[in-house]
Amino acid sequence: MSVWTCIWSPRLYSFYEGSWKIYEPSNTEKYADYILYFLGAVAFLSLFTLPKIGFLLFYKLCRCYCRRKTTEERKCHRRKKLFKFIYKLGRFIVIAALIFTTILVITLGVRSVARSSNPKYTNFLKVLSKAQESYTYESKQSIRKYDFEFWAWPTDYQVLSKDLLNGKPRVTLPDASIKLSITTAPFKLISYLISNIVVKAMYPGSTSIFNMIIENKLIDGRIHLNVLGAKRSNTGIPFPEKEINAIDAVIKYSIEKLNFTVDKIALNGWSIGGFTSTWAAMNYDLHGLLLDATFDNVLNVALYMMPNFVSSLTTYVITDYLDLDNSQQLNKYDGRVMLIRRTEDQIMSSPTGNLPSNRANYLLTNMLIHRYPKLLDNNNNKTIDVLKNYLAMSMVDVDSITLAVKTKVLFQDGIPLDENICLTKIRENINNNNGTIKYPSTLGDNFDSISKQHLVVYLANKYMKDQNSGHNVRLNQNLFKLGWDPRA
Repeated sequence: MSVWTCIWSPRLYSFYEGSWKIYEPSNTEKYADYILYFLGAVAFLSLFTLPKIGFLLFYKLCRCYCRRKTTEERKCHRRKKLFKFIYKLGRFIVIAALIFTTILVITLGVRSVARSSNPKYTNFLKVLSKAQESYTYESKQSIRKYDFEFWAWPTDYQVLSKDLLNGKPRVTLPDASIKLSITTAPFKLISYLISNIVVKAMYPGSTSIFNMIIENKLIDGRIHLNVLGAKRSNTGIPFPEKEINAIDAVIKYSIEKLNFTVDKIALNGWSIGGFTSTWAAMNYDLHGLLLDATFDNVLNVALYMMPNFVSSLTTYVITDYLDLDNSQQLNKYDGRVMLIRRTEDQIMSSPTGNLPSNRANYLLTNMLIHRYPKLLDNNNNKTIDVLKNYLAMSMVDVDSITLAVKTKVLFQDGIPLDENICLTKIRENINNNNGTIKYPSTLGDNFDSISKQHLVVYLANKYMKDQNSGHNVRLNQNLFKLGWDPRA
């Protein structure tokens, strides 16, 4: 392959020769990549800081012209100093840009020469070029023996419409963004800058330095993945619309190309992945949903983390650009759900390990209120109090201690919960609806208070399980299962 072709070719991560092996670039190629990562980080930081410098200079310039208590001579002196500084800064930026461009061109050339002299890489590039020119079954099987940068992969499946496969438009939530007005305009501008610069900078995969640090771990871990959608590359643009389009494409690909039926698809959403999982469940009648260490609405998590004095600005940023409302989306799905609560969660609880504040509690409570309004109506505060007290308890050892013994202290009349009676009442309600599960359910209509309390605790135990761990610990295998089916 020519040196020119190798300039813009993708990075190779691994290849298959009897087993998956990590691609070992030459030292020249490896160090050239490090330099390119560094240059990318410099470019990103420049784009991050230059607008701030420009705004500061504009502010200083305005002050020079608008100060009332300063003599005209002093104003003129300050303007000269400021213009001199701007000239020097501009000259520095131009020189720095020229040096940056020179280093970039030289580094790309050196890396290209190193790649073109590596047989492993040139063989890969030949296979890739053939697949890009003629994407047939044979060329696809050949290119699948390589793992490389996702952008260069030939298109397997293209989504041409945002509508669902049945032709209906996507189910969406009401727009929660704050309307533009004279009073809200400054907040709108600031929230736009924060969402497009600060938030993006914190998103995994959006910064070159972060990529460079964790790259080897990512490559090693990616070799062992074969779950559909698990290898979707980070775009560095973490906005809801991008994530929705990604999960929608995965679902459509599963149905149209892999011939899965919707009722055979189950999704596992961990942490922020609960957003795309609940969105897919809201739009497709999936078989089941496993939501692990996730939240009801990301605004509540953000308000936990941010200082009180920026709470208004935080609200603007979230509602306008990052409105992730898992709870509302989940309430538009009637299928099987399993929630996993991490008892030592550092992200979803404030402070760490505080069970009553865990956002999974609110996600569960909102779902129960939607699905079983007769059990948790506004006139039955006692049932809600019992549910809150239950959620303040750890259920990690519920398998070794029966639910009746564990929850006996919750009920003031001393009558223990009977799981068989609860299940019987639930199935009777289903039978009264011709064997179909409908939400909102009529379960609890005309029930006495203690029966409602027992049912709410029973349902909470069925819908949510505890894992005694922090936010980032791997999910226990015995908890990786589909949600409860009342008909089973």
